[in-house]
Amino acid sequence: MAAIAGDGFKPWVWVWLSDMNGVIGLCVALALITAGYKLSTTKSSTATATATASESNPRAEAKEKDVMDYEPAEMVIEPLENFDWRATEPARYLPIKPVYHITMALQQDTPSNLITIDKDYLDRVTLRRRLIDEKGHAVHGYLPRGEESVAELYAYLLQDYLPVRYPTMFRLRPDGFENMVTGKTFPTQPPRDADVALRSLGETVEEDLFLLHETPEGHMCVAFMCCFPSGFDPSQKFGNLLKDIHTPVPSYAKIGSSMERFFSKLQVGKGVKRLNWSVQTNSDLYTLGNHIKEDETEVTPEDSIDVNQTYFRVELQTLTRLPKTRAVLFSFKTYLYSIRQIKEQGSGPELADAIEGLKTGNAPVTSDERERYTEIIDDILATADLETISRKKVRQALEGRLGGKDLNEQKEAIKRLIEARFDAVSGADADAPEPSPHKRSNGVSGNDETDPSASPEPAKKKVKRSSPSEDADARLAAQLQAQENSLARGRTTRGGGDRTVKKRKAPRKKSAKKVRDDDESDANGSGDSGVKKRKAGGGFQKPFNLSTTLSDICGETQLSRPQVVKRLWEHIKANDLQDPADKRQIRCDAKMQAVFKQARVDMFKMNKEIGNHLYPVGEE
Repeated sequence: MAAIAGDGFKPWVWVWLSDMNGVIGLCVALALITAGYKLSTTKSSTATATATASESNPRAEAKEKDVMDYEPAEMVIEPLENFDWRATEPARYLPIKPVYHITMALQQDTPSNLITIDKDYLDRVTLRRRLIDEKGHAVHGYLPRGEESVAELYAYLLQDYLPVRYPTMFRLRPDGFENMVTGKTFPTQPPRDADVALRSLGETVEEDLFLLHETPEGHMCVAFMCCFPSGFDPSQKFGNLLKDIHTPVPSYAKIGSSMERFFSKLQVGKGVKRLNWSVQTNSDLYTLGNHIKEDETEVTPEDSIDVNQTYFRVELQTLTRLPKTRAVLFSFKTYLYSIRQIKEQGSGPELADAIEGLKTGNAPVTSDERERYTEIIDDILATADLETISRKKVRQALEGRLGGKDLNEQKEAIKRLIEARFDAVSGADADAPEPSPHKRSNGVSGNDETDPSASPEPAKKKVKRSSPSEDADARLAAQLQAQENSLARGRTTRGGGDRTVKKRKAPRKKSAKKVRDDDESDANGSGDSGVKKRKAGGGFQKPFNLSTTLSDICGETQLSRPQVVKRLWEHIKANDLQDPADKRQIRCDAKMQAVFKQARVDMFKMNKEIGNHLYPVGEE
């Protein structure tokens, strides 16, 4: 795989996309190197197509023993009676955002939209037929367990879907299914040879097709027809589980379990769609290779990049449940848009923002880094005073443990990881010692500092690392809750700022700092004698007023968010409220129903809703 050489990506992104000077190669490299996305520079194949099927198409003459019985599926398809594919422009998608977040980003779709066709149809299916002949099983294959699913998909598309949805292009005849655009005819009943069925589908629709079966280990790819891979080898995904297929995707672990659950619950007739994008330095639709990885990057000189041959590649992806075999069909149609055209149409700055945003969001660290950093952060927190430690100090200690590695570019991801680990240690561990109380002005100390007038503790408290077997569920909840912490920290306190804090002299003892934002400084708003401005947000131990219903569970009217999480889990454990069949689900008793307004709540919902019951101290 190839990437573009050069430093200082950000200025070049804006130079070309905003001012049309320079090269797009740099923005391409930034998009793909920083987020682990796909950069494809595969040269177009020079092999000459060799057709193996005659124009009369012997498949249409298949004997009865070569086909399988199939009963039509019951899904409503809306016909496009007067559809003119030659006059239909390809859809335009620009799914870019200024900050990249790893999400499923699904939208509901109807069965009618499974296959999309436009004026590129004939060129695309002609190319697909050539690729099938040239590449063979590099672009299609199946496992024995997938044969029935292939047959069901074949029959559904050729019998039920295409002739109904696009009657001006496809029709059923006594001798089979006729493609009036290509002149091809195929049997309406699925061939017994799944390989023949896949080849026929491959030259009839533009969409690439993957069939997955649910197994005890997860969903497995049991069959595929993929002529337009984008930087990956489809034959290497074949036979793999969903989690293994997505190994190269940055931070896939964040959504992996959610995706498995979603696949399991997908209903017939209620498909979904999403969009995926990348940038490539050629116009090839078949870009075989591996998803780019940092250690596989091959440098390409900037002056070798042809701006006119650089494209924004979008996949319109769909998920559909087949009614009989219950297989999940993952399909996608590929669109290519010239980067120059995007710039000329005024979307250059937005694309530049999106490319720059790939190194922020929630996926700038690899799964290996996350695992390694988590272990180190847990070790740091295990020997730290949780009442005075800050994110900045933890990050600096982490950098030290990594041999002085500069983590500034991963600052946001590291910040969230530190927050999650702090919550796991201080909030989810039911055996962790309570933080000591401190006197505050109106419940909030100036600049989030502890009051020296409070009696000092004889020694710093240290928290033992929690046992994964004892606190696995609570840790998961705390990590899910971490993403909501930023909302709580962002609330300002009305009437709680700009207060003078009276301090007693304490020789040789400075005010202990509470945890604050990564960009904290020792003197925020300094210069006013005795007066410090309180920073919006606060530290891990920032106290909140609890709603009446939440206070009824926690037994306190004012707690920090980690303490609330801890008290909730104490209540859940004490009352045996976790569903034994799925411990992510909490069965709400009367007290919890008063807070969450439902009989059952999952961990994510629970931790999300907590924020609605926390109010800044001092707010009426």
